[in-house]
Amino acid sequence: MFRRLLPTRPAAPARRSRLGLESLEAREVPAVALGTISQPQIPNDVPVFVPVNVTSVPAGAVTTTVTTDNANVTATLLTGGRSVRFDVSGVDATGAPFSGSVTIRLFEDVAPLLTQRVIDLVTSGFYNGKIFHRVDDLFSGNQENIIIQGGSPNGDGSGGSPLADLPDEYRADVRFVSGGLVAAANATDDNNDSQFFFTDVGRPLSDQTQFLNFNHTIFGIVTDGFDTLLKMRNTPRSGSTPNTQLKINSAVVFTDTKNAVVKLTPTAGFLGTANVTVTANDGTGPTTQTFAVQSVANPTPNTKAFITTPIPDQTTTNNTPLTITVPVTNVSGAATTIAVRAGGSGFAGVPTGFTFSINQATRQITITPTAGFTGTVTFKVGVRQTDQTDTENNYDTQLVTLTIKAASTTDPTDPTTGPFTATGSAAGTPAAVTVRNADGSVRFTVSLFDGFTGGVKVATGDVNDDGVEDVVVVPGFGGAGVVNVLDSKTGQITRTVSVFESSFRGGLYVQVGDAQNLGYDQVLVGAGNSGGPRVTLLDMKVSRQLLNFFAGDSKLRGGVDVDLGDVFAGKGQMIVTSFGPGAAPTVALFNATTAAAVGSFFAGDSTDRSGIEVRVGDRATSTAARPVFVTPFGAPDGTAGQSYDPAKFVDPDRPANSSSSSDSNGIDINSLFN
Repeated sequence: MFRRLLPTRPAAPARRSRLGLESLEAREVPAVALGTISQPQIPNDVPVFVPVNVTSVPAGAVTTTVTTDNANVTATLLTGGRSVRFDVSGVDATGAPFSGSVTIRLFEDVAPLLTQRVIDLVTSGFYNGKIFHRVDDLFSGNQENIIIQGGSPNGDGSGGSPLADLPDEYRADVRFVSGGLVAAANATDDNNDSQFFFTDVGRPLSDQTQFLNFNHTIFGIVTDGFDTLLKMRNTPRSGSTPNTQLKINSAVVFTDTKNAVVKLTPTAGFLGTANVTVTANDGTGPTTQTFAVQSVANPTPNTKAFITTPIPDQTTTNNTPLTITVPVTNVSGAATTIAVRAGGSGFAGVPTGFTFSINQATRQITITPTAGFTGTVTFKVGVRQTDQTDTENNYDTQLVTLTIKAASTTDPTDPTTGPFTATGSAAGTPAAVTVRNADGSVRFTVSLFDGFTGGVKVATGDVNDDGVEDVVVVPGFGGAGVVNVLDSKTGQITRTVSVFESSFRGGLYVQVGDAQNLGYDQVLVGAGNSGGPRVTLLDMKVSRQLLNFFAGDSKLRGGVDVDLGDVFAGKGQMIVTSFGPGAAPTVALFNATTAAAVGSFFAGDSTDRSGIEVRVGDRATSTAARPVFVTPFGAPDGTAGQSYDPAKFVDPDRPANSSSSSDSNGIDINSLFN
């Protein structure tokens, strides 16, 4: 199935080319051979991505550089990011059988969720044997713009992988103005999974499929195999169905050290020409190619307003209103309108269980639960450009889950139902945790970890979603990778989970918070001293491991301290890490949902290897970044740290290319829980 698109254009890729790179003549000298690079026009309001295709077999890894002769057009090379190669077979325009490969460079910084999904599916073998079921002319039969769609498990545009659908991932500076883009095929908003499509190559700017902007998540670009793509494009077909199957025989994820991608960014509004020079060298000598680009007014700047980042699911009590701020992007700058509708199919109806009001100026929705109502309801939030008609196709929508709980009651005569503090024992004393009531009296003391004397680290939060904070305890340095959850009223251990190898004895760091906006807290742990920089996020309510990744070089053995916080206003929860002895004083930030790297900075002398620990502070104003406090490794609790402003070092809108590797995202570890 496919998303319904703007009525001025034909149907677009949904779930249900003439190529610009030509091989050069073989060279007489042992140097890299490049396909012809051609990008005659670029729009003056958005960047364009241009592949640099090495057509020869290089002697080694190819180093590519790029320059321009006009400061109004900036040329940069994409860095980081993995690639996927699909090995495909079918018949060409003459009916002759062919086999070949198509390589795509993944935009991991643009669409971290979808690129990780594709990587996971490729690695699992999901795409092997799947077909490209659709080769379709988007411009009504004139062969001007062909898309090639595949990834349907049923071979007909329906279905997806067994995994849950993913939300849309849009960025204002990534649009359908480049040839050979790879994007998610979907049936509606936030419906992304295994299906994808290639856009045509070699089309003029006026023919680019910009009516797809902010309807389909762009997650890569073709960098190699253009001859194979051409054969796929021109395969004989009946309507949009190939007469002979275009089959994916195999697929592999790899790091491409041969081909490159240039990003051309014009100064906004610039009209003029620039010469772009690309140089590639495999160690045997440079090859240089220069091509001219003309920056012009965008001829078809079709865009729509979209929800910039996902709205978290919400939790409140039946006597407490809540306010949601909707993050909105509209590249046209025109006014936008927010709407709230029922959570069923389409975008219509009035939600139940609450009333709401919308402040369009502040983009805030205020929700007031219906008196006496408790339970879970879903509703949709949508945004459109105000001057567009109030129809579903003009909205970007998101489904939100709202949990309304009964208001908690506290017995003023029972101190064990009120606020508390929890303290772990110090190193050198038997392992224990003491919980004190608000008046300072001891609620309980519990011995832990069979007489271990390396100290106990403690965090508190509601990790089982019962509305009452729990006590989470882990052993300090020298202890096993064990996490205990205690009932804060009785001290009874309600949950135990082991992380890392059974032989691990580095102890753990621990923090608790709602890292993934689930409406309750998750447990974040990092390996202690002698462990690698492994970070794990646990959902104790449903017994699942949500994230498991290395925050740095896996060979390090000083451990990794962890903290959680919405470091940058409106940019979501982030995991903040630092390393113990043996590593530079690096503070690194990661997206708490995907583990994608956001950025990092040195907190001190980059040559220092004594180790640091890290905490996220309180926000000074509603728009400021939260400060990050750094203390020396092993400093006593309560040590005043050196404050750093992460906004001086990290731009969350231009995230770093992730070097972390998530290897167990969503894996059920129920067998580890007792």
